[in-house]
Amino acid sequence: CQLAYISPSLQSNLAQVLTKLAGQPILTVSDITAFTDAGGMIGLKMFDNHVRFDVNTEAANTAGLSISSKLLSLSSPVNTGH
Repeated sequence: CQLAYISPSLQSNLAQVLTKLAGQPILTVSDITAFTDAGGMIGLKMFDNHVRFDVNTEAANTAGLSISSKLLSLSSPVNTGH
């Protein structure tokens, strides 16, 4: 798959960027706050001087991507409301 890192400078256009990438096999990654809640796939965040991440499996599945169970075991759960 391809990977798209979405910079915090694009936060104001996040919905448009995610809509444009929707349904394509492109893994979306960002450190924008609540990125996975907005429909991104992997959201990076700092916690106690460590990088942590959330995974939105629903968004990945919609794009035809599957996230390995090993990676998911290291992530924080995301409630997509579905």
